[in-house]
Amino acid sequence: MLVGAQISEMLTVEFPSVKMRRPDFVARLTDGRILHLEIQSEGEDMPWRMLEYYLLIRRAYDQPPTQIVLYIGEKPAKIASNIVEARLRFSYDVIDIREFDGH
Repeated sequence: MLVGAQISEMLTVEFPSVKMRRPDFVARLTDGRILHLEIQSEGEDMPWRMLEYYLLIRRAYDQPPTQIVLYIGEKPAKIASNIVEARLRFSYDVIDIREFDGH
């Protein structure tokens, strides 16, 4: 009655983990915000990794981080900058280092 469908299988509800997560760069800015920066040359599943970091940083510092992926790869950046699902909207900025003036 709650979701309009029958249960077909009960799923495991424990997710044991001993995974160490180490963001590339996290700092408090002079205006009080928390900056989280990841430096990437490839796009390897970045949206889900950034979401995981968001949650960890948010819990640790009790405020949402400003998140940026700085792309340093040789090819044009093809890193997704968001997750959009039925009950989830998450995004962060992706900046290609080539957008900056070398001087």
